[in-house]
Amino acid sequence: MHCSVQMERWNGVVVDINATCTELGPKCLQLIGMHVLSGCDTVSYPSSMGKISTLNTLQAGNFPGLYQVLGEEDATHSDLMETGLRFFAALYGQPLGTTMTEACYRIYSRKTGKPMRIMALPPIEANLYLHFRRAHLHMMLW
Repeated sequence: MHCSVQMERWNGVVVDINATCTELGPKCLQLIGMHVLSGCDTVSYPSSMGKISTLNTLQAGNFPGLYQVLGEEDATHSDLMETGLRFFAALYGQPLGTTMTEACYRIYSRKTGKPMRIMALPPIEANLYLHFRRAHLHMMLW
């Protein structure tokens, strides 16, 4: 059985998810984890980061925890944090191992001239942990 899945962006452009999965190859298993972490249904979304930004991050890197950790019953607190922080560091253009506090400082200190929109900064670890737990629960329910 074949099913055609599409996603419509706010500007009316339609993205073919089937073609995206084919393009991703084995990484397509990470697509659902990416979808949940970037906001869906009852999971919050990172401000200023839409589905296309997160999809570009997924295509540029490899995040096996998005399907090996999220939604797994035996996932630990440290597993969730490691998976989520690794993805969010890449999402906000930060090197691997950067804390979200460091990311906030780096992003804030790069802005010159124009006032900084606080919403454009990544969330801190305490908030992210709750976000990751909600995404984990959502994956378990699916």
